[in-house]
Amino acid sequence: MLTPDCLRRHLARRVLGRFRDEGFEVASWRLAPVSTADIDAMSEAQNAGPGQVFRYRALDALFGLGPALSLALRDRRGRDAAEIYGTVKRLKGDARPERAAPGSLRHDLGAINVVLSLLHASDSPEASALETAILLGRPVDRSGGSLLPGGQPDGLDDALDLLERGEPRELRLFPEVLAAVRARLAVALWPALSPDGRRLAVRLAEKGQLADPDAGERLRAELSTPGPAADRSRGPAGLDELLGLSFDGARAARAMPEIETSLRAHGIRLDAWEYAVLATSVYFPSRR
Repeated sequence: MLTPDCLRRHLARRVLGRFRDEGFEVASWRLAPVSTADIDAMSEAQNAGPGQVFRYRALDALFGLGPALSLALRDRRGRDAAEIYGTVKRLKGDARPERAAPGSLRHDLGAINVVLSLLHASDSPEASALETAILLGRPVDRSGGSLLPGGQPDGLDDALDLLERGEPRELRLFPEVLAAVRARLAVALWPALSPDGRRLAVRLAEKGQLADPDAGERLRAELSTPGPAADRSRGPAGLDELLGLSFDGARAARAMPEIETSLRAHGIRLDAWEYAVLATSVYFPSRR
């Protein structure tokens, strides 16, 4: 599966090209949204246990970005199963981007975090059979036909072309998203920032440091009229609390729907990409 973040970043052809270079070709494909039922089935297939509600929140943010491209690939080199799945594992790279080795897709194309990781690939023939049934909706069509209703075996490039024409290429990674949100928060808090705080905000922006882990707290310390300590029973978070959020999974934070509600209450809106990047980074640290 090439996940919605991969498609929004217009990286599908580069990913598929790397798989072709490794001796794989597309046997079947389906371009469609991933439903909550699909998420449930995949979680069950991967033995995600109870107490994993935060994972569902992160996956909802991912699949809220748009469709995913599910594929069945065929090996052209006559390799055995161990070699096939070993090659795929090496090619995709570690799920944690900071651990992905150079030469892997997640390293070279810049996966953002464990959830916004560009692609998912089955780890064994058994997992492949199960996940193919879930995501493609039927057993693999070994004749090479598309599983997209009305599609043609050679229609994948056309479908990707239309998809990319309908959505501008997303270039923002975690630092760009967090810096933009902090900049909007600093503007909203401008009257409460000390003169030193205002100069600090401008300096951090000019040096590209607004997304540094401590930048939010440094600016928060320069507020002349800081809000009260965070109290989750009192409703929306104050702007000062929102400014201090690191969105790096390092410490407990409010759930993302609550954060977004608080931002909206103060006139700050997130677009879908910003929401997905921050909602996943709250639980799974992003590569900076």
